[in-house]
Amino acid sequence: MLSFYDKIPDMECLQGDTLPSFEITLSEDAPENGSLVLLISKKEDPSRVLVQKTGAATEEGFIVSVTDADTVQLEEGTYLMNFVLIAGGRKYKKLSGFLRVNAAPSPLEV
Repeated sequence: MLSFYDKIPDMECLQGDTLPSFEITLSEDAPENGSLVLLISKKEDPSRVLVQKTGAATEEGFIVSVTDADTVQLEEGTYLMNFVLIAGGRKYKKLSGFLRVNAAPSPLEV
């Protein structure tokens, strides 16, 4: 995998939160007919992907949504988020950042 990427700001959420949609704009010289995936893995074990989301194509690039169904699968801890462009048989890491997931409070704690 080629690693030409930018760092995105670290994020934080609770288990079961829906994150804002990520809109990824590609430059005009980006490979055509590609796809974009978001891979979420534990910071300590980036080779083990826990959540994989495929981006929906837009006129400018891609949009990726991480929903409550995705974050509820994640235990409390820090995760690595990698946005990977797949085109022409190659993989390009485009964006990377950390996501801190905190345990959701139980209904009795609220």
